[in-house]
Amino acid sequence: MGASFDSRTYFTDDKKVIQSKWDADVEHSQYMDGCSYSGSISMLYGYIDFVRRGPFDSQEQASDYISENACKWDGPMAVPFKIQGGKAVPSYVKKATEKYQAAELKKEELRITIGEDFYNAKSQFVGCKKCKSKLSRSFLKSTFCPICNQTLLSTTSLQRIEKAKNRVNEMYANLDKARFKAREQNCTGKIGYVVGGICSS
Repeated sequence: MGASFDSRTYFTDDKKVIQSKWDADVEHSQYMDGCSYSGSISMLYGYIDFVRRGPFDSQEQASDYISENACKWDGPMAVPFKIQGGKAVPSYVKKATEKYQAAELKKEELRITIGEDFYNAKSQFVGCKKCKSKLSRSFLKSTFCPICNQTLLSTTSLQRIEKAKNRVNEMYANLDKARFKAREQNCTGKIGYVVGGICSS
């Protein structure tokens, strides 16, 4: 009873897409090559083991890694590689991403802080500006009036939240522009996967 290496290559890093395409390729191999000691990927059914490591510089290196590290009777192994022709993601995209993420984090932290300040305020009651209800903070489950659904936050708090949202939108717009520029320059840093293993024959 022997064994041989077999694999398939997918030019995407979407793991759900890879698993779906792999399952279809395995099913096709089972139909064409059989399900018993075929020496093909028909023997590698099941969930894919995505190796946690940085991508290799080429598809060939990823294939070599699988053939050298996979064991007979193991399931399919997936190894990432850099798709040739794509330049590395430029620093301006990374910086734009960091600024966007920082703005999102700051917005979320502000939302939490304002909420805590609202519930921990010294005054026991809060008035609704729309329906004029006087509400006990201890019974409120949100910062909206339970009667008319009007926000109970102060104008200052609402302005701070709006400013944070605008900042997020601005940073996202900058990130979108940076990504578009990178695509135009073929600086996508796209990753593909080789999936395969040692197949009994």
